[in-house]
Amino acid sequence: MNLVDTGNKGAVAIRFNLFGSSFCFVNAHLAAHRENNSQRNSDYHRIISKMQFRYSPFTSNAEKTSQRAARVLDHDYIFFLGDLNFRLNLNDEKLWMVYSNISRKEWGNLIKYDQLNAAREEGACFTDFEEAIISFPPTFKYMPKTDDYATGDGKNRMPAWCDRILWKAREKHRVEQCFYKSTSDVVNSDHKPVTGSFSVLIPVPNLKNEAATQIKRLSSISALNKRLECYNEEDMNGSFSSIEVVAAPSSPQSDSTMRASKERNNLFGKVIGRKSLSLHKQVYSM
Repeated sequence: MNLVDTGNKGAVAIRFNLFGSSFCFVNAHLAAHRENNSQRNSDYHRIISKMQFRYSPFTSNAEKTSQRAARVLDHDYIFFLGDLNFRLNLNDEKLWMVYSNISRKEWGNLIKYDQLNAAREEGACFTDFEEAIISFPPTFKYMPKTDDYATGDGKNRMPAWCDRILWKAREKHRVEQCFYKSTSDVVNSDHKPVTGSFSVLIPVPNLKNEAATQIKRLSSISALNKRLECYNEEDMNGSFSSIEVVAAPSSPQSDSTMRASKERNNLFGKVIGRKSLSLHKQVYSM
């Protein structure tokens, strides 16, 4: 886990490796206000360049010697989300035109003014990142505890899609975004959180050898020694090709639920008739 400070904003990230595939999730809060578009781009590049990850307890000495500390873009699968604060390139005179298009759910008439999409097209930030088609209302600015946009407060805050989820993968064909939507149930903020669900298929090595390697590494950590005593050579018998894991939190506050199909072998699980692992991850941005 790591974090980067960008003035009064910043980012936090977490990474993990799953059967040789690396994942990184970055949650960021970039500079606010329509006129600070260049600062948002700078915030992004600072996060990408400055965020480094310490080695995990599972990293061998050889790996530490041969590799530099990992950065965000070094991972196979990257999910970048949060209040990115990009606005619509429209002046306040167009405010009621924006409200009119929102009332008719004509998102296409507004998204063409989106600063984030323009910055991506220009190569200013989020190069080679993907984002699903936006088919939900602008996520900012609401009156707290309502589903109404903030009007009449003298600030003339232009609605915008501030809250976003973008992703990048070395092998894009392995990633499928199941949905991308805003959540109106949360009303304690002037933003509406955004939800994305992804299915990622990753290659799985020979699990028998992988398990033996991981147990050998884990055995060096004294806190886990007792847990490892229950695994013996008999547990490692049998053939393996893949395992399926599903994580699908029902709400932003709930814990992820994981399930895996099981086989006679007590250490891993039943062999599924594919040589890949399916990881379903639901991501929230607010």
